[in-house]
Amino acid sequence: MGLCLLLDKVQIGIESEYKAICWLLGQGYTVARNVAHTGIFDLVAYKEGKTLLIDVKTLQFNAEGPFFGWKSYLSEEQIAAGIRPLFVYGETVGWNRDYF
Repeated sequence: MGLCLLLDKVQIGIESEYKAICWLLGQGYTVARNVAHTGIFDLVAYKEGKTLLIDVKTLQFNAEGPFFGWKSYLSEEQIAAGIRPLFVYGETVGWNRDYF
């Protein structure tokens, strides 16, 4: 993988995280970001006594529909930790990937 392609993927991921943050803030959540860019979640969101650990997923589409590129949906570790995926496609953000 070339350096420019790798940087493009990183940039897309960062942009998706910021879109997710803006969407969550608009939904009334307080949001914190994992600034280390490692670990099993990207964001922590808090609202009305409930804390969510979130992994932001950037949706891409091909002829067969949505896919996640080289990333899988959620790992077994993420599922065990109760992490929720939050999907981003373009300017659209939502909990359910079937919405897109």
